[in-house]
Parts: sequence; structure tokens; C-alpha cells
Amino acid sequence: MKTHAFLLVGDAFLIEEKALSLTQLIQAQIQGDLHHQIFYLSDGTLENVLVEARTLPFLAGAQVFHLRDLEKIKKDDHPSLENYLARPFEKTFLFFETADIAKNDTLVKLIARSGEVCFLGKKEQKSSVSIFIRNKVKSAGKTITPRAMTLLEDAIGEMPSFLDSMLERLITFAGESAQIDERMVAVFEENWAEADIFQMINSLAERKTGRALSVLKEVLNQDEVDLVGILGALHWQIRRLWVASVLEAEGVPTGTILEKCRISERQVPFFNRQLRNFSQGQLERILEGLFQLDWQLKTGKVDGLIALESWILQACA
Repeated sequence: MKTHAFLLVGDAFLIEEKALSLTQLIQAQIQGDLHHQIFYLSDGTLENVLVEARTLPFLAGAQVFHLRDLEKIKKDDHPSLENYLARPFEKTFLFFETADIAKNDTLVKLIARSGEVCFLGKKEQKSSVSIFIRNKVKSAGKTITPRAMTLLEDAIGEMPSFLDSMLERLITFAGESAQIDERMVAVFEENWAEADIFQMINSLAERKTGRALSVLKEVLNQDEVDLVGILGALHWQIRRLWVASVLEAEGVPTGTILEKCRISERQVPFFNRQLRNFSQGQLERILEGLFQLDWQLKTGKVDGLIALESWILQACA
């Protein structure tokens, strides 16, 4: 590959999928192993990383550096980076990875001169999510109908990072069935956020911090429960509340809102009570907090439990 520097901007899932496709292209063009290293720029200077980028590990055919904490890059580091990018080491590929950065940022312009800048948005998300779902379902020996695929894509919204955990549960839920259809997804969606997750959201809505933390502890004490799964269930439910809040503000009839959000008759009173306790702005802030938490977990920047507890405190504030 002629390009040796890539700036990948977007959701952690999209970055991971894009990085995977790039590494596959690199691997196909080299001999030997492709070595990966992750660097957090908050742990050291960029200049030290660039020095290491000019050497290759023993027996490796090439190497990929995943560079994170881009906000820690100082303007004083820009000349070193510019000099390196002008004459990069041919066996090293730099992946600058971040959840968000302004398109007019100096770093974006610098990398774009000799590298490739990828803002991974809705177009890339739809393609990556569809491919991921099909491959995941196929590897489990199942198929999925187009309508079921659409329901999953809608449920994911702007945060595809929870897709893997969600699909694992959906495939298990499907049991011996060879095909995942619309009806199965609808039933699964109703059961995805179990009673404990509803209790946690109720606690957030009523600003009962202690109760929310207690529910979290109870959920984590259950067998086969992981933090990503909890985040996925929380996101699934809170996003439905946000969609309902937006539609309500637009004057959409209640029946249409409940249908759009796929709320069963049994769930209606609980859903409406939660909706009354959140403003649209609060739901947006809570979802943004989940996005940041997911990114931090995926990039290994935080202790998962402590970070989730912190998110609960902020959501209840």
C-alpha cells in the first residue's frame, strides 16, 4: 500500500471494522506476520512513537501502530509528525483512531496531505453493520430475513458497538431455528432488556442513584452477564425513549410512537412513566455518555465497572 497513515474517526465498532479491512489489504501485500501495537499518546510523546515506527520487530513483515488519545498531541509535535509522514518507514502503517475530531482540525489537514482521512458515518455504518450481521449469523449456521435485518439496524441507531453482544444473545435466543425473522427479533427485543435493566432505567428516571447502583451490582452477580451486554441493553431502551421524545415533540400521535418504538401493550404504562421523567436533552446527554463510555471501554482507557458507576452518577445528576 502506498498510504502509510490513516485517520479513522467514528464509533469504535466502525473503526475496528475499517482497521480490519485495511490490515487485510496490508497483509495480502507483505511476507511474514503483521505486528500490531497500541499506543496511548497520553502515556508518552508522539516523537518517541515515531522513532519506534522506524524499526521493525524481529520476524515481522510489517507493523501497524494504533494511535489513540489524539487530543493529547501537542502542536509542538506537529513538525515531527509532518517530517515523518513526508518519508514514512515503508513497513510501518499508522492508524490514528478517535471518536471525534473537527474536520478543520490542524491534525486532520496534516494527515490528509500524505495519508488518508476516514470520517466513518452513516454510509459506512450501514455497510459495515449489514456485513457484520450476515457474517455473524452465517457463522452460527443461520440465515436472517431482510426485514429482521432492518429491525436490527434501526435498533442499533448511531451506536453499532453493541452489535456483537446483541447478536450473540439473539442467536442464542433463536435456539434450533435455522432462520431469524421479524417476529423473532420483535420478541427478542421485548426481552432484551430484562427486568433488572428496566429497574435501573426507572432508578435513573427517578434520580435514585443508590438504587441504580444496587441494581447494577445485582445484574453483574448474574451468570454470563458482561459490561458490554449491560451497555447494549441500556442503550437499546434509552434510545427508544429518545426516539419517542423526538416524535412526541413533533406532534406524532401516541399510537404511532408506540408502534414506531415497538412497545408492546404490556410495556406501555412502564414506558410512558419513564418517558415523562426524562427531557429530550437529558436523554441525549445520557446516550452521549454511553457512547463515550463504550469508546473508553473498547480502547482500554478505563476500568469498566468504575466507569459504568460514574456514568450512573452522572445520569442521575
